[in-house]
Amino acid sequence: MATFIIIRLHPVVPVNGSDFTAYLDGLTITAFDLRSEGNPPETQIGTARYLAPTPPAPGQPPPPPETPNPNTTIVQHFVDPGPLALPTAVATAVIEVPPTAAHPEYGSSDVRLEITRGGETFTHPQVYYNVPHLDQAGTPGPDDYRTLEPTSLYLSLPAPPPPNNGPNARVEVPTDGTPPAYAPLRAAIDTVLGEEPIVGGLTQLTVGQARHIAHEIVANQRYRPLPLPEGNSHADQISKLEAMYTGRKDSDDDNEQARRQFEAGLLAHYSTGDAEAERLTGFVYAVGAAAAAEESSRAAGQAGLLFPVLPTAPATGARFQQIRVVVENARGVEAPGPPPVVNADFTVPAAYFYALGANLSPAVSGEQRYTVATYEEEQRLTTALQAAADTGMIDTDVPASVPISIAQAARRLRALGAVQGNAPHVDLGTTSPVRGLVRRWLAHPPEDIQAFWQAETNAGDGHLDLVLLALTEGHVDTDTGQALSQLIRDELLTGPAPHTAEELAAKSAADWSDFFHDPPNPAAPDRTVLVSRLPAFTLPGGDEERVAAFIRHVQGFFVAGPLGGEDPDPAADGTPPRFGSGSSDPIAAFARAYGDDLDFAVGLDDGRVGPALVAVFPDDPEARAWLEQSVRAIASLAGLAGPVPEELRFSVIEALYARGFTTADQVNALSLEDFRFALAGTVAHAHADLLHSGADRPPEVDTSAFRPVNDGCLVNCVPPPHLSRLGRFTYLQQLLRLSPGSTCEAPTPDDPERTLAVAVRERRGPVDGLRVTRANLETPVPLVDHVNESLAHIARDPAGFTGGAVFDTGETAVGEEAARLLDAMPEHSTAHRLRRVRRAAR
Repeated sequence: MATFIIIRLHPVVPVNGSDFTAYLDGLTITAFDLRSEGNPPETQIGTARYLAPTPPAPGQPPPPPETPNPNTTIVQHFVDPGPLALPTAVATAVIEVPPTAAHPEYGSSDVRLEITRGGETFTHPQVYYNVPHLDQAGTPGPDDYRTLEPTSLYLSLPAPPPPNNGPNARVEVPTDGTPPAYAPLRAAIDTVLGEEPIVGGLTQLTVGQARHIAHEIVANQRYRPLPLPEGNSHADQISKLEAMYTGRKDSDDDNEQARRQFEAGLLAHYSTGDAEAERLTGFVYAVGAAAAAEESSRAAGQAGLLFPVLPTAPATGARFQQIRVVVENARGVEAPGPPPVVNADFTVPAAYFYALGANLSPAVSGEQRYTVATYEEEQRLTTALQAAADTGMIDTDVPASVPISIAQAARRLRALGAVQGNAPHVDLGTTSPVRGLVRRWLAHPPEDIQAFWQAETNAGDGHLDLVLLALTEGHVDTDTGQALSQLIRDELLTGPAPHTAEELAAKSAADWSDFFHDPPNPAAPDRTVLVSRLPAFTLPGGDEERVAAFIRHVQGFFVAGPLGGEDPDPAADGTPPRFGSGSSDPIAAFARAYGDDLDFAVGLDDGRVGPALVAVFPDDPEARAWLEQSVRAIASLAGLAGPVPEELRFSVIEALYARGFTTADQVNALSLEDFRFALAGTVAHAHADLLHSGADRPPEVDTSAFRPVNDGCLVNCVPPPHLSRLGRFTYLQQLLRLSPGSTCEAPTPDDPERTLAVAVRERRGPVDGLRVTRANLETPVPLVDHVNESLAHIARDPAGFTGGAVFDTGETAVGEEAARLLDAMPEHSTAHRLRRVRRAAR
């Protein structure tokens, strides 16, 4: 039993049967069966091809018109079989489903079609799910195609190209909102720009120009023909148009009905075309931005190369780390002369930029898209590009559009963005092993770049050059003018070539120390440090401290051993290996100078603290003060944490210090509830009661020395001017307390004869009764108000008048706002009082 897919073909709009024959010339239809799981996600079912009828042999009568080519699998339908048979605008294509295409399927095949005609290929956007199949014994002949059933699907064919073979821009825009494929969209854009070029070309495309191109592509009359009035000929259509629009007609008139249908078709034609063009605009702009991004990647002069320090080390733990070097003159990677090096630069094809930015809004500029793409992580780039390839947005099998693999594109994009920050630079324009290494890195297509670096270890010195450049940060010996990396090569790497980073990592601390000393023999009495060889990152510190700093830098760079001191033997006591103490750590140096019996939890011997501090910082009093504060804080916190279980003790000390506690007195100053609250969220919170009980003792007070009121816990606070003890109110208060008996020794006697306040009160009023408020100090009161207030006071009681009036200024408004209000309306005088004042004045 054989299985077949039956496809009925028809034109987009009705045409004559004889014209439809041109629709079939050179037509090929390929069917693919989609699946929900599998690789690849679809399989090809088969192909149907149209073959024109075979012409009769010389001298033989022609066969009937409806006789198809016996080898064709696409047959045009005819009516009235016989000499007068007429072709119709319908055809049938038959595709056999091979048994090998079978796979787990719900229902029947889910079919996607690709149509090719006259060298033009386009993907049909519609996916046909669960199409019916024809199952029968044997293969049907072309003469039987018209009567085959059931029909699997119906396919509309666009009109063939015009006879002059003019431009034909065509893009299928998916209806689900996903971006169209890059290659056909780019071809359509190039077709439009070939006829309507723009200034600057595709890389300078604006949103407005992208919208214009989108409308040009959508308004393709072959695929979206204009709706026409009814009629079999142009003359009939014009006559129908005239009949529809001439004269008033009833609503049930045939011409009126035809007019409404015609106008509805026109409205749908233009509105759907505009909507499709607007949707396509963003994708057209994305293609232009992608082309500009490709040019930017080609013109990039820098790229950050990420590489492993020890390529042959297992990719586990901290030993497998990456270092970055910025390569300069990236455009000069391609070597001159034959043979040409393919893809030997950091150019990323526009198709990859399109895949990353197709869904972005046109409001996102090309520069922003380039930045987003080059700043993304490599793994995310790989995932996004692979998803675009899986959905057909980009075709990685077409070298013309994507000449590099997805892995190469992701690595190049990440390198183009990794140029910021502090990193050593290397010029690729020079003839060095790094140049060849970068060329090989660019040409490496597999996703596993670690295999490339492992191979490079034995291929030459390029990887070692990168390691040395990163290790020394490009430092140059200021005395000899030689690069520090070259000096390391010449003096430390003395074995047979090629040298490797593993060989460099195996050098001991003594080897590095000898490298930075002259003579290298540690026992030499006149041994000095070669300071000119030490890079700037080893500062600050003395000469020996800078050498130790570089050695720690080397050991941390390779993560190959302890940061300083001796590496304890894990087999000696069964403990795991750990880092040694740093040779330039001031606290470690204090511990060595103090003695081996130092125990912070027990406490410090003041008689031994001073000499130990001097031993660490002999010429720096400020550093000694800092170190003393630090070690005493450690001792105090270690004593506090003594009752805590040993495995948690150090973590509790860290928690106490992080919350600001450095002495037992600070803990003792808080209640238990407050202390618990202070430790909330730390590992010490569970031990708050134990810690507080250990600090619950009265602080020792030294009464023999001066102790300030502020023990350092009070916040510096500047009072407002009206409350300041040095402000005008205080000055006025003390001034009013003066009397004739005042002296410098006793400015305000206890029993004054007559104070200034009393004298002023008799003339100006009770000034000493003013409240101490911000309004009284800062609000400017017009002088006329003072006069009016005093006059109003006289008017109220002329006989009992004893002095001017004094009022507190209202506090509802102060400053300039109050001044404006008082200019308009005096606060403590009224028009009624003013009239009484005038009468009294008369």
